[in-house]
Amino acid sequence: YTIDDETFVEFHVDDCRSFRQIMTAQNNEFGGERSRLFIQARKTVVMQWEEENMFDVDSKPTVVGYEYKDDDGVDMVEVHARHFIDNNDTRAKLHDSLSANGIQFNESLRRSLIIFGQDEAIFRQFMMSSKLWTGREGKQTLRPKDQGQGLMISAIKSRMFGWIRNLTDAQIAKVNWFRRNVRNRYSDEAAAIKVNGSATKKDLTKDSVINRLFIFVFDYGNNAEGYWTYDRMIIQLEDCLDALDALYSSRPEDVDVQQQRHMTRVPNTTTVLFRHYDYAFGFDHSQGHDRKRPDALDSNDLRKGPSSTARHMRPSKIVSEDQLCNWYPDHPLKLKVGDTQKMQFEETDNWGNLEKGPEEWSEEQRQYRADVIDTDTPVVEKEKNRDELAADLQARNMFAKGTKAQLQERCRNANIPVKKQVPKFKHKTFIGMSKGKFQILLERGFINPDRSTWKKYTLEGTRDERGQINNRYCLNHLMGLLPDFENEKTLLHHHGEALGCIIYNSPKCTPEIAGEGIEYDWGVSKLYYKAQDVDRKRKRTNFEALVSEAIGETVLSLDTVRRNAKRAREFMISYYELEKNDEKTAPSDLKKMMKTRRAHSSVIDMDKGFMSNRLKSIVAQNNGNTNS
Repeated sequence: YTIDDETFVEFHVDDCRSFRQIMTAQNNEFGGERSRLFIQARKTVVMQWEEENMFDVDSKPTVVGYEYKDDDGVDMVEVHARHFIDNNDTRAKLHDSLSANGIQFNESLRRSLIIFGQDEAIFRQFMMSSKLWTGREGKQTLRPKDQGQGLMISAIKSRMFGWIRNLTDAQIAKVNWFRRNVRNRYSDEAAAIKVNGSATKKDLTKDSVINRLFIFVFDYGNNAEGYWTYDRMIIQLEDCLDALDALYSSRPEDVDVQQQRHMTRVPNTTTVLFRHYDYAFGFDHSQGHDRKRPDALDSNDLRKGPSSTARHMRPSKIVSEDQLCNWYPDHPLKLKVGDTQKMQFEETDNWGNLEKGPEEWSEEQRQYRADVIDTDTPVVEKEKNRDELAADLQARNMFAKGTKAQLQERCRNANIPVKKQVPKFKHKTFIGMSKGKFQILLERGFINPDRSTWKKYTLEGTRDERGQINNRYCLNHLMGLLPDFENEKTLLHHHGEALGCIIYNSPKCTPEIAGEGIEYDWGVSKLYYKAQDVDRKRKRTNFEALVSEAIGETVLSLDTVRRNAKRAREFMISYYELEKNDEKTAPSDLKKMMKTRRAHSSVIDMDKGFMSNRLKSIVAQNNGNTNS
């Protein structure tokens, strides 16, 4: 095409691989490594584009755009070229609008986003290849009968850094200074005390950087260091963020004032620092990663009515009409946007007035604002629960695991009481009780204020004459309509976002797209380990050394890590395109995999050829064969 009598040629960098080297070497002319596909425009202009339906339905600027103010205080929005609908009509409209408003494509104002992937893997000592050589007379090499000892590894890697295996002495000193003076306590103090014995951070050593930072190696099992849990995961995440924030952040005086507006401030610090990069961490859906907050909004922990034993939940602020129901106009008990709903009955209600108690209770039941003890029988005996029995056994340094019946038998043999005395109440107060599903939904406007209809509401709902459930009277169904309950963040998300990073989970049963290709990294390293002679795996020291070699720079080089991440990215794009066009091709037959997959699968089982070819190239390169 021609602009001002000068001819230009447009092509995509992926269509000309050799151009990448030219682009990197001459970054002033071609833009270098940073994409120049961003548009910064006035918010009014971007809203006009949205009104003309120029954006893809999943990429509205109100959702994916970056809003900010320029030097003159004008509202601006940054969008990406991929946010627009890909057709000639949209391109023509965009070209005309950019020319009319004097807007050009540019680099993003925000810092680069570095995506990290996390996953755990187990290496067994005598993990072998399924194939082996057989002699002429059918003789085979003797193999151990069991898999031997094991090591569990939790790794956090990225395309930019690869596997961070070590830091220099100067970097360790800088990180330790940060941990002592800038962010010296863990965000999740309970997890830190459980794992490290203290919420105060300790200095990193050379050994802890190698085996306890981005690559966390430990002995798993009941008789070793236990198992990988949320507590270990959140501590590793914050330790890694400490290293990143210590090494890649600057004080305000070292950063241009205009750039500061588009940089993330390092959170939870005693000193103001700005990050050079933004960070996102991807996790799978393991049980430890999905632990909920102690005060999480979870309808599964609620009864139909008030309960003194149900878990207490945090209050929830009504921020939109989506959290309320408009079925019954002029509902007298319905909350409004801006109100905060309490999940327990307290002395005052949601509006600060004297709490009247559960609406489904009678006036006689609600009259008691304190417990009334039965004077005839003030105390009764009650069996201790499993946790109480375990605590009594632990106090005497006895084994405290097993079923409740086993713990009771153990307590009886040690003359430990299995029952406890508790007060007997004649009347229980509602103060301090957790609200039930009925009360919560009533305050949200989902329950008919007409008391004569309240008997219809049950947990599972009532059935009509045809046997169909009427969801309007099903409390479980109605609770599923509350977005604050349905979208409650896990404990890992909560603390991760408090540390200023993005936390996301890869879809279940899709190892091929998990963790920036980390499953492919594990596959390559395990194939390498399996191929080694059994003599290299005997003895503990040899086993640990070979595991270190399998995940070391020789096998998982930066080039290999990036190739694996690219493979995972190809699958991501394929899934995205397959959703739009059922005829799109992919690195493997995705449609077949989606039909046959029923549980968490191994990426080695589905894409072994790719990893085997990569391992052959690694071995050839290490042997000096540059033609591979």
